[in-house]
Amino acid sequence: MIFYSIVTGLTAFLFFATGTFVFSQNTKSYLYRRCFIFSSTVSLWAVGYFLTLIGKFSFPIMLMCSRLSHAFGALIPIAYLHFVWALLKKKEGKNLFTSGYLFSFLMFGLCLTPLIVKTLLPKMGIPYYPEWGILYPVYAGMFLVFPGYAQFELAKAIRRSVGTEKTRLLYFFVALGLAFGGGISLFLLIFNIPFPPYFSVLIILYPPMMAYTILVHKFMDIEVIIRRTAVFAGLFAFVYGLFTVVTMIGQEFFKNSLGWNQWVAMIPTVVIITFTLRPLENFLTNITERFLFQKKYDYRELLRVFTNEILTYLDIRRLTEETVTGLMNITKLESAAVMLHDKDQKLYKVVASQNVREKDLILKEEDVLIRYLKVSHNPIQKDKAADKMNHDGDLMQAFKKLNARLCLPVVSHDLLVGLIFLGMKKSGEDYTAEELDILMTLARTEAIAISNAQLFDELSKTQAEAAQREKMAVIGTLAAGMAHEIKNPLAAIRTFTEYLPTKYNDPEFREKFCRIVSQEVNRIHDIVTNLLLFSKPADPKRRVCSLNDPLRDVLDLLSNEFLKANIRVTADFQEHHVLADPGQLKQAFLNVILNAIDAMKPSGGSLSVQTRVAADGVEVRVGDTGHGIATENIPRLFDPFYTDKEDGTGLGLAITHSLIEKNGGKICVESKVGQGTEFVMKFKD
Repeated sequence: MIFYSIVTGLTAFLFFATGTFVFSQNTKSYLYRRCFIFSSTVSLWAVGYFLTLIGKFSFPIMLMCSRLSHAFGALIPIAYLHFVWALLKKKEGKNLFTSGYLFSFLMFGLCLTPLIVKTLLPKMGIPYYPEWGILYPVYAGMFLVFPGYAQFELAKAIRRSVGTEKTRLLYFFVALGLAFGGGISLFLLIFNIPFPPYFSVLIILYPPMMAYTILVHKFMDIEVIIRRTAVFAGLFAFVYGLFTVVTMIGQEFFKNSLGWNQWVAMIPTVVIITFTLRPLENFLTNITERFLFQKKYDYRELLRVFTNEILTYLDIRRLTEETVTGLMNITKLESAAVMLHDKDQKLYKVVASQNVREKDLILKEEDVLIRYLKVSHNPIQKDKAADKMNHDGDLMQAFKKLNARLCLPVVSHDLLVGLIFLGMKKSGEDYTAEELDILMTLARTEAIAISNAQLFDELSKTQAEAAQREKMAVIGTLAAGMAHEIKNPLAAIRTFTEYLPTKYNDPEFREKFCRIVSQEVNRIHDIVTNLLLFSKPADPKRRVCSLNDPLRDVLDLLSNEFLKANIRVTADFQEHHVLADPGQLKQAFLNVILNAIDAMKPSGGSLSVQTRVAADGVEVRVGDTGHGIATENIPRLFDPFYTDKEDGTGLGLAITHSLIEKNGGKICVESKVGQGTEFVMKFKD
């Protein structure tokens, strides 16, 4: 009986504490009011049960307590459904709740009569336990219908949700499922099913699970900063309360099973509590420090890590947004903003912010705040600079519009390049001198990061202009090369068309005309096709593959060419994997090997093809024993339309270079005149 009394007492206290805490966060919130009403109905139900189970009053009073407990319990199912409805922000259901509340209040009145609780009887060691009346099945059915529907809607919402929201709803779903499961287990003994209500202890799991979800996952958008002592005391009381329940059950066991008297049976309980008190205290200290709070030195460490991270950003927008987000998360702020100097307009503008009142705030260079920070390079706290606030309306308005309590100057080479505004800490505490030192260090690091990002932006613009000039030069080269390459076949076609009227009846001329014009048209077609492939190659369809496969395909494809040109081929492949487009690499390898074949004509030679796994990736080496390439010509080798062949277009190696780079590789050439050439292509594994 003591066990059940403690469980119902803890249930009453914990549910009321949880509901009151949530409601205190925002008394105007519809969701928080629903949570408070639900928690209060459970607490009032548990109070009635507690007063009945302790058995310290006259029978009529205990019977009335039991009936009042059931009366408040009749409001729990509809209150829970309404709470879930508010949590999921569902708009429909007005008729449902009107009917539900009318039915619940009807059951509230009936619970005060013998129709629900007929009387109290001793059951399974509990002196006073409810005996069910004729309408009790209807009462019990409410705890299946309304909560069951609520859990069904929660399950659907969990299925649709992702990330943190999914985790929050899942915790809530499990907590309420356990609580209602524990509560429903009480009905079994009421209907005289001989099953002791041990599972009622599950009810008290709901408040700590809710507290954990709020503290860690910010459930219902509640973010809490609580002092370590308060959390430790609450957690210690809860865990030690559960521990005491277990030891008291043990006391009952020694008393009833072994026949010990009450005082002797208490000895093992006292011994257990004495030897476990200190280990339990140490355990809870470690848990609260590790999972709910950070030590003081952790604050410095987190800011150190944060400053190292922001130095890696070279995009101004990304840099400032990450600064605001990092400060909000690390120092637990209500708001934060970063303003940067616009040199052209001579203004300071908000470029990144969270939870500020006016994101379009502008400060001029002649404003008091800017002039003060330019000279002092010191931070300004709103409350610590009350005299300045009172004497300068613009200064006070700037802090008000950005919801700020602290302003940090961002100074680079004695120039005020920006400002960081920080709002109130959610704990309500002031910024300490140590925190100001750390934050000023961060502001100096921010200044370096901003300067780097601005320099990178200027360099990018310069490089873009240079790239545009280079692009125009390439276009000029392409145009000139294309004009030169197409001019020759066009000249041949033009010559034949000029003679066509006079020699049309000459069969030999017509046969020669058809053959040569067809060849020259095909040549023009090949030039245009290769030019298009070079200027706008298709995006690679990269996948994990081996470079050995396209190399083998190319060697098989050119086997007849090797025989015709009297070329001996040696291949040595090592197993590896790269991320690339095998089709595009096959085209690239084909161009390189065809180039090697041409270099060894007409006398023949040796061709070696190798793949090697190196420390920095995979290498493909294609070497020949041809005539070689002059050193001064190697830099031009991959230029479009550069060729030393009579019938070459000069686009093959240019296309190869483009395809290799598209697939994340690099290509280079090693050659000696009279000895041969080796192409080396490197890819990341």
